[in-house]
Amino acid sequence: MELLQGFLDTLFFIVRLCLVVAVHEFGHFVAARWAGVEVEAFAIGWGKVLWSRRIGKTEFRLCLLPLGGYCKMKGEQDLIASMGRGDAVVEASPGSLFAVM
Repeated sequence: MELLQGFLDTLFFIVRLCLVVAVHEFGHFVAARWAGVEVEAFAIGWGKVLWSRRIGKTEFRLCLLPLGGYCKMKGEQDLIASMGRGDAVVEASPGSLFAVM
């Protein structure tokens, strides 16, 4: 009986953690959309994608490890590319993270 209780406690902890992560990441999603930034991916969890669905320009994902999540915004990689080239200016397309700054 204790083994079952331990399993259920762990399961409920993971479910609650996923809920907290979803609410937190949804805040990033809403703020980005409010600012005019396109969100390419909204994910709960990390690692291998277990389920995904595209709605509009955003791919919603449920991933294997429920220890976090992320919002991938359009243009995030533009900064890395600019730094790699040694550019002081980030080239940004409309709807990207740096186009609204």
